[in-house]
Amino acid sequence: TVATPSGPQQTQPAVALAADGGALVAWTVGGVDVEAQRFDAKGKPVDVPFHLPAKELGKHSEPALASVAGGFVAGWRGPGSTSDVVVLQRLDASGQPNGTETQATSTLVKQQGLALGTQGSQVVACWQAWAAGGSSHWDVTCRLFAAATLVPAGPEFSPHAAATTDQTAPTVA
Repeated sequence: TVATPSGPQQTQPAVALAADGGALVAWTVGGVDVEAQRFDAKGKPVDVPFHLPAKELGKHSEPALASVAGGFVAGWRGPGSTSDVVVLQRLDASGQPNGTETQATSTLVKQQGLALGTQGSQVVACWQAWAAGGSSHWDVTCRLFAAATLVPAGPEFSPHAAATTDQTAPTVA
């Protein structure tokens, strides 16, 4: 068991493997909070669960994780000024924040279903969002970031041709 079996419902698990064979595991607690915990290569807890984000108030859910040189990138859905946004945070190998949080999304629209992956020195973040332009369907949007700094490496893009039906549940391999 990763999380404490009592208390609020724990859902939406995410995992990233560390260079030393250990792992970082994150999950949503009670639909409003994201926690994470590190494990060694034998599956034993290295520390106690900690909150992601470390300081921000509000509802957070749907974590995603990716391993990068020197640590991890964590992402989650969090509160924006008028709608939810996708937030990224670089974490060092011990799971501590390294740098500032980065808002991955440039628009404030209903967003969910975050997936993270790495390609060389970049992180790709993909999420499901309510389609722009007055459309009435879900779409998948992605954006590349420098893994070391989480500075955007370009604009948001669609990984598929224009669609008129729902595009949901992105994954990144």
